[in-house]
Amino acid sequence: MLHSIIQAELQKRRLNISYDQILEIDAIKRNISQQLGTFWQDLLSNAKGYENLKSGHASGCDLINHKRKHIIELKNKYNTMNASAYHGVNMKMLKYLKEHPGYSGIIGIINDRTREGRDAVNRYGIRELSGQKLIAFLLEGESDVQLTVEDLIKMFHTL
Repeated sequence: MLHSIIQAELQKRRLNISYDQILEIDAIKRNISQQLGTFWQDLLSNAKGYENLKSGHASGCDLINHKRKHIIELKNKYNTMNASAYHGVNMKMLKYLKEHPGYSGIIGIINDRTREGRDAVNRYGIRELSGQKLIAFLLEGESDVQLTVEDLIKMFHTL
């Protein structure tokens, strides 16, 4: 029933695409988004002192730095999480932080609305870093941070 309603709407709008093609495109977009997330996680885990937690870590987060004592949940884009997912990410991070005193939590957003990004603390007390501010934070203390930030942004845009 839903399939035929959607197909009729597509025809009414004279879109030369089928409902099945829309589903296929959506699946491809999800796959690309997941691969981008993995790419950034793998790339940023090479920053000095960071460990890639991969999937299955008790925290559910992506990166950890034991020397700097913080754990990071990475998101590819500022609108990746709905309200429920956002709450869930903060709750799992707070649980981990309670079990590991002295650590801080960070939600890292690679692509924010502005290239410069932002640095703020959310209502849960979790720091949110995005864009260049996130990259600069991760690469803190490395001599070629600005060059590296620019290189990372250029590399991302060529994908």
